[in-house]
Amino acid sequence: MNETIFDTISIDRSVIKWSDYMFHLTPVEKIGNTYFKREDKFAPLGYGGINGSKLRQCIWLVDEYVKTGKNPVGIISGTSVKSPQLPMGSAVAEHYNLNSIHVIGATKPSIAHKHENVAMATWFNAKFYVNPNIAYNPVLQRKVKELLENDDRLKDYFYLEYGITLDHKTNPSNRVERFHYIGSEQVRNIPDNIENLIIPAGSCNSCTSILYGIARFKPKSIKNIYLIGIGPNKIDFIEERLDIIEKVSGIYTKPYTRIYHDSPNIQKKYDNNFENFYENNVNYRFNLHHFDLHTTKYVDYQDEMLYTYEDIELHPTYEGKVMTYVMEKLPQLINDKTLFWIVGSKPRKENMYNYLFEKYGNFPNGIREYKCETNIRALV
Repeated sequence: MNETIFDTISIDRSVIKWSDYMFHLTPVEKIGNTYFKREDKFAPLGYGGINGSKLRQCIWLVDEYVKTGKNPVGIISGTSVKSPQLPMGSAVAEHYNLNSIHVIGATKPSIAHKHENVAMATWFNAKFYVNPNIAYNPVLQRKVKELLENDDRLKDYFYLEYGITLDHKTNPSNRVERFHYIGSEQVRNIPDNIENLIIPAGSCNSCTSILYGIARFKPKSIKNIYLIGIGPNKIDFIEERLDIIEKVSGIYTKPYTRIYHDSPNIQKKYDNNFENFYENNVNYRFNLHHFDLHTTKYVDYQDEMLYTYEDIELHPTYEGKVMTYVMEKLPQLINDKTLFWIVGSKPRKENMYNYLFEKYGNFPNGIREYKCETNIRALV
């Protein structure tokens, strides 16, 4: 089996355009007793390098910026030193011949490169604005916005939002719909025999895109979709996004009966409205289950759970937790009528080394700092 859907492994846009593959379907494979959707094979720099649904979203966002921006010169983001957003954003920027700057905290310039995602981003020529005193994401995002507002060198930079998303409260509705349209296409190759779909629910961008795809393509046998939440509860986020998508697309996006097992108050908030089914002439229906591993303290978002299923090394922050939970609490779902959706795998620098050594050399032993100009000293 092919390990990536890309025909050529290269970061050079003159050799291969990653954007040409945004609508290519990643495979569905039966492995062991169940099926897997292999979004981890959306991997332009080789399997095990940067990969997955979020990478596709990042390519779409940067491609849009390059095509519509008056003077596209670079991207800027703020995120944790543990986030794969760092190498994804920098690699995509490099692919488009753009600069990349990341605001990071809770580390020092002298040791930041010891974090693998920072090292990979540095390899892709990223620069870093480092503030050791920043520990929380909201503060990181405020710092990014302060830099954009006060540093004239960044006036044409694209702000890559935390989580590689679009805030639906500040972006036009049609842009939010198009953002999710890309991921919704991946529903096209769900096999006709699949009755159960298991999806890791972290930022819930992928969950929203998949639910949009289910509404668009109506897979033949789907009866139950299981959202397994491994971070703060994002049900409201999903419901709000689907409302926006429905208004833009004209497609009824909620042909489901809600079964929110660990969220009784949210269940009451979104009480099942069968009149809504009737009003929308819905013949296609399924149960939408939600299990909240974060609120129930089954696991903390920052925790890692290693899990290898057959020959698939699942991402320890996301899919590893989900599979651990399913095997412990819902083992009956692991059968030949279930599809487990792999949003992505953990990127590792050694998996890209052979492809990129000639261009970038060895991995760096330090970072490149982005220094503020003296007239915005307050930001330092």
